[in-house]
Amino acid sequence: MNLNYLGILTLLTYLSVALAQGLHLLGKLSCSCWRYRAGSLLAITSHGWILYKLIETPQGQNLAWLIMLSFTLWLMNVFTFIMSIRAPIANLCVLTYPLSAISLGFALYFGGHEVINTKTQLGVLAHILISFFAISLLALASLQALLLGLQNFLLKHHRPSPILQFLPPLQTMEGLLFLIIWSGMLFLSASLVSGFVFQVGLTASYLLPKSILALCAWILLTLLLLGRYFFGWRGPTAVRWTLSGTLLAILSYFGTKALLL
Repeated sequence: MNLNYLGILTLLTYLSVALAQGLHLLGKLSCSCWRYRAGSLLAITSHGWILYKLIETPQGQNLAWLIMLSFTLWLMNVFTFIMSIRAPIANLCVLTYPLSAISLGFALYFGGHEVINTKTQLGVLAHILISFFAISLLALASLQALLLGLQNFLLKHHRPSPILQFLPPLQTMEGLLFLIIWSGMLFLSASLVSGFVFQVGLTASYLLPKSILALCAWILLTLLLLGRYFFGWRGPTAVRWTLSGTLLAILSYFGTKALLL
């Protein structure tokens, strides 16, 4: 199948699943688990194939930032899908799937070319993959924090909403948030270490802003985890620190990447 046609099919599948899940959240549609999983599996699989065809070239790997942005969202979808098997996290697709559809369209038509041969630089390839695992998980944490913030606001101000009926209890939502943050922090720590080991971090002057932002994100999120453990930080405090730390982590790649264009 032509890659553009497959892209359109994938885009429409993402939007259809997100719409169905959104209507389910609002109490206007009964959305069964198998429909979400079948639609998600189809969209994620075809999205992954498209990214493979865009990234893998005869000259090397195309790591243009719009393509890697789509790759990040694809990873977020993979993590969400896997975690949804055991945890009530499927509702995040209402946020991630429309963004994935948009990013896929941009990657297909405006992806650009930034080819490097990572096959001869396995250390660099490992660092890149670890970094994107970290960014994807932390971006997922930021979306979970937004959903948690909305839930906390509705409960605090006693505003009845169908959304509250379909979200897990607040304590469960907070537990999921910190589980995702812990997972992201493991990869972010590994990313910082691999950056030093393979000399792709602070040793390159043009990558200095990227390294500083990533380190600041690590410090902020470490303070959040310490605050959670020692002082029981939760609610709006946890949401603010999560959004601040994850924003720095995302900017460490995509912000500096955009500035270098």
